Amino acid sequence: MHIASNTALENAIVGGLIVGTSSAAFMYLNGRITGLSGIARGMVGPDGEDWQYTYSFGLFSSGVLVKYLFPQLITASSTVPQSIPVIVTAGLLVGYGTRLGSGCTSGHGLCGLSRFSPRSLAAVLTFMASGAVTATIAHQPDVSALLTTPTPYVVDSFLKALIPTAAVLGLSAVYNNTAGKVKGKNTRSCLYTHASALGCSLLFGLGLIVGQMVDTKRVVGFLDFLNPVNGWDPSLAGVMGGGVLVTALTFPYLKHAEVNTAVCKRPLKSLINLGPQGPNINIDTKLIVGASLFGVGWGLLGICPGPGLVSLGLGSAAASLFVPSMLLGMMIRSDYLW
Repeated sequence: MHIASNTALENAIVGGLIVGTSSAAFMYLNGRITGLSGIARGMVGPDGEDWQYTYSFGLFSSGVLVKYLFPQLITASSTVPQSIPVIVTAGLLVGYGTRLGSGCTSGHGLCGLSRFSPRSLAAVLTFMASGAVTATIAHQPDVSALLTTPTPYVVDSFLKALIPTAAVLGLSAVYNNTAGKVKGKNTRSCLYTHASALGCSLLFGLGLIVGQMVDTKRVVGFLDFLNPVNGWDPSLAGVMGGGVLVTALTFPYLKHAEVNTAVCKRPLKSLINLGPQGPNINIDTKLIVGASLFGVGWGLLGICPGPGLVSLGLGSAAASLFVPSMLLGMMIRSDYLW
């Protein structure tokens, strides 16, 4: 194993500090974990809350704003030229896996490791291992020839790129209403909750862009640590490291300082679980299988829930198929399978 020559560790650390700050702020303001797969699932699940739409919209909008107002923040973006079936399969695996395993790189990684949760540690080790194995196998010449395409999938307009996602959201709304499954969607969050969700999500999306989590080749280069040609790119470890540094310092402080959330004044002491206690020690088959499936989908394409929504705002053709496929995977997990 050798280190790649085009690493961007500085960008990754700065991006990590930004997403960590966003997560700490969201916890202080609302007393909620920034689990992006759970937030995205709220848009299609029967028990979602309205602020989850706002947060998801903020992630999407961060991509739009950077694309049109601050394009200099976007590095030389690159995309693994995967075929349409691979993009859709990756989305389904990420969506189903994150819901079965109750989290992804943000919920289990950024916010779980900083709470010293054995459950989150088990999930992170599992999806990192399955992601690394998948990315390594997918880069083998014979396998790569089957997964990639010489003509990458493209969308000729920004609005057309949004149609599949809009269709899935519409389908889920119709299904949940006709099936009589709507529960949490009847709950109306206050204006301050929506404002904090929007602000924190815009900041989080900015961090993902600065940290280059939206660059699929860099993500896959991080997971494929045995790449004999390009070498291992450790940059994205800086995103996780920088983010966990912030949340690991702020979460314990918020809990032990006995302060209330800025919105709705709920006691943070009862909302933050630290260490091996309560749900933090619940390591079961669903967690391991779900994290494994998520890792496979992540390793195939290099996109996970948060970067997927931001990339959709950036106009990524791959994200235009990945995001609706991910949402479908979440719907399948909610209603049909295990």
